[in-house]
Amino acid sequence: MIHKVVNYWVSDGTPTKEDIIDAISAAEKEGCTVCLHWKGPGYRWYGDIYSRDVTAESDPDEIYNSLPKVYGI
Repeated sequence: MIHKVVNYWVSDGTPTKEDIIDAISAAEKEGCTVCLHWKGPGYRWYGDIYSRDVTAESDPDEIYNSLPKVYGI
């Protein structure tokens, strides 16, 4: 079985809780999984990109608390 995945980019750093709530709303509305992407602080030099999958059943606090707090260089 296949499943629709939609990619969203956070343009200003690490996702906020509001970004995650928006991603959950989009997943509910579209009936899909949202793959939330963002660039790490070392992107300019190392090209680090991070992502998290969000579904309609996701808990915003759980996703937010699981985001990286420290980025390796």
